[in-house]
Amino acid sequence: MYELIVVSCGPAGLTATVFTVRQRMKVAVTGKEVGGQAIHSTHVENYLGFEGIASEGLVERFEKQLAEQFVEFIRDEVAKIEYGTGCYELETPRAPSSESAQ
Repeated sequence: MYELIVVSCGPAGLTATVFTVRQRMKVAVTGKEVGGQAIHSTHVENYLGFEGIASEGLVERFEKQLAEQFVEFIRDEVAKIEYGTGCYELETPRAPSSESAQ
C-alpha cells in the first residue's frame, strides 16, 4: 500500500511525485509513458528553467530524476478508482487486482 499514487506522468504529476518522495512518503506514479504531452513534441520552449529544450532531453531528465529518487513507476493507465476500506483502490487494465493508497 502506498500513501499516495499520482495518476499522471506528465511534468505536473512527476513534480508532485518528486516533492512527495522528498517528504519521505511511500509513493508511486502511474501512466503509460513518462513525459505526458512533451513526448508528442520535438522541442519544448515554455518549460520553467529552460529557454528551450528538445523534448527527448527533457523526458530523459524526468526519467533520471525519478530513478535517483527511487520512485516506483506503474506503467499502465488507471481504469478505475474506488474508495475502499479507508483507502482508494486503483485498477489498471493489466492488473485487475488493485493498488491502494490511503
